[in-house]
Amino acid sequence: MPQLIIVEGPQRGRTFELVRVNTLGSAPSNTVVLSDRRVADVHAEIRQKKLGFEVRAVNVKGPVLLNGEQVREAKLTHGDWITIADTALVYSEDGGGDASKTDYEVRTIDADDLLTSQIRSRRKQYADVDSVIDTLGHDRKTDPRLATLFKVSNAIGEILEKKRLLEKIVDVVFELFRADRCFVMLLDDAGRKLKPVASQARCHRTGDVVDEGAPAPGEISRTILKEVLHTREAVLCTDVEDDARFLSGQSISDQGLRSFMCVPFLNRGTVTGLIQVNRSSDERPCDEDDLDLLAAVAMQAAIAIENANAYQRRREMNMTLRNLNRATQRISSYLERHRILEALVKAASAILRCTKASVLMLEHGRLKLEAAMGFSRELKATIARDEMGSKFCRKVIEDQQPLLVTDVEKELGAKANRRYRTNSFLIVPIVSRTTDETDGECIGVVCVTDKFDSGAFSGNDVEVLSILASQTGIALSNADLYERATVDTLTRVFVRRHFYQRLDDSIRQARSRKEPLALLMLDLDHFKHTNDTYGHQAGDIVLKKVGMLLKKAVRPDDTVARYGGEEFSVILPNTDKGRAFKIAERIRRALANEKIKLAVSFAGDANNGDSPIVRKTASIGVAFLGALDGREELIKKADKACFRAKRGGRNRVEVWDEDGRFEPPSSSISSSGASIVGVDVDETGAFGTDPGA
Repeated sequence: MPQLIIVEGPQRGRTFELVRVNTLGSAPSNTVVLSDRRVADVHAEIRQKKLGFEVRAVNVKGPVLLNGEQVREAKLTHGDWITIADTALVYSEDGGGDASKTDYEVRTIDADDLLTSQIRSRRKQYADVDSVIDTLGHDRKTDPRLATLFKVSNAIGEILEKKRLLEKIVDVVFELFRADRCFVMLLDDAGRKLKPVASQARCHRTGDVVDEGAPAPGEISRTILKEVLHTREAVLCTDVEDDARFLSGQSISDQGLRSFMCVPFLNRGTVTGLIQVNRSSDERPCDEDDLDLLAAVAMQAAIAIENANAYQRRREMNMTLRNLNRATQRISSYLERHRILEALVKAASAILRCTKASVLMLEHGRLKLEAAMGFSRELKATIARDEMGSKFCRKVIEDQQPLLVTDVEKELGAKANRRYRTNSFLIVPIVSRTTDETDGECIGVVCVTDKFDSGAFSGNDVEVLSILASQTGIALSNADLYERATVDTLTRVFVRRHFYQRLDDSIRQARSRKEPLALLMLDLDHFKHTNDTYGHQAGDIVLKKVGMLLKKAVRPDDTVARYGGEEFSVILPNTDKGRAFKIAERIRRALANEKIKLAVSFAGDANNGDSPIVRKTASIGVAFLGALDGREELIKKADKACFRAKRGGRNRVEVWDEDGRFEPPSSSISSSGASIVGVDVDETGAFGTDPGA
């Protein structure tokens, strides 16, 4: 039978077997009763479904977290973590079964065995911690410190959340030694810097205890810290006024304190931090018995801190793996190059917890910045030109191996770049390959730097970023294949076949969502004249420029396609009549105002061999999806509107509107059943050397 196991909170270790319907909360009537003051009477419900158990949040004010994310209702799988207030439970599908049955093999006991039993004494198991402490405290043969250590161990042993654990350690030590001040400092992951993490102090005027959080570095005696870190031994000073080391400069004597103890946290012989206890002149000075007891407490605290670190690393790794899975799925879902690379830098920055991420791709032998996150515009302009950064990136591309630098000055002897907060960075190659290829071509790199906590990148970070880069390489290869099949090589917009597919999808979506759908058909004016005058190479230049202008003029969700020859089409999802007309007019103006340099010359031209410059105009027809329209009907309406624009003088927008209600500026409504709305907006006059424009 599946069960819930409390792994964090007041009832840590408690197990509940699940029935068909289970309620979780603080009320005694619940199936799973949680003794957590922040839990509502009925906080959540776990109910058995056909495919397993599902958890559902009942109390809207108190969230339910599943594997660190808030949920309203979700399916449970083996090993899932459910967090309610300060209580964390693990869902296990391997229940304990019927308590009346056992898998143990019991040997038959004869009557003679009972008569010759060697059992001499029996007693009930300890009911709680207090019963154990009472036993130790009343035994004269037992050192009283044993009872104290047992109490301390029980107080801190069940806490796995690091911040709460550190606060509890300070709280216990502060009261145990009647200190005026107590603080804990821990070394960072690199083992180089001590960071204050928790502190308490007693107000001399009122005697109240104040939770200081983390003391400032200037309030801590560096003399003591260096002594303890260097010797790895506990230090006791009974009177600071008699110790010459503390009589000058920034020292503990400046704080009006009389005695102190400073003890290191040791984990496998390595110092991981320290705890310090101070007493003022009003209190009994610390002695050697206090130091022995504090050293024993520090040993227990070091173990508890290491357990909390392991618990935190495990949770962070689980969360990293979940985020990595989501990121790779997101990257794989895109078929456009720019979206793939933008998803890569966002995922790298979020998962590796750093402020800066960038992607540089090889283009004709040069590195080009394709995507970046966390960089100013000025800094983006210098990334690809950075000599040192370019050197590292090219080495990664050449070796096809990641480059991890924890400290650029110490490891490479290079001067740190002031544009970055930290000296640590990570560069991983992006290799273009399909899913069944083992080798591929290195096409770029992804770079990250400046961790949130100012720390260094690790081997785990290399593995995570390598997975993201590998998936990006596959996604880019797929995007390239997709582009070859769907994008016109000349104009870089979609081909006609893909346009039909997109239009069918857009029609289905518009009908299901009850949204408007507009279609633009665009025909370049007098394009044959350009080909006849300057040649087909010049015509290709014009078509390429038109494709680029069209993509710039529309939204990311719009679809631009080459319908055939000099004809283009634009699908505008969720676009009403007013918005569609504005987009069409924006396209018309952009084309009419663009000066196109043909970059070709022909014998006898008026420019004496120089590249001529022309301007092109377009006639644009706009149509909207009707209740009975399919793909062909919608295209036919847009095509008729485009033909009307050409017949009406070219360089204009015509809108096919069957209900006759749309009237843009300068409109004219025909008297027929269907209305053609025309706008003549030719304001450019003559267009260069192309007399037909």
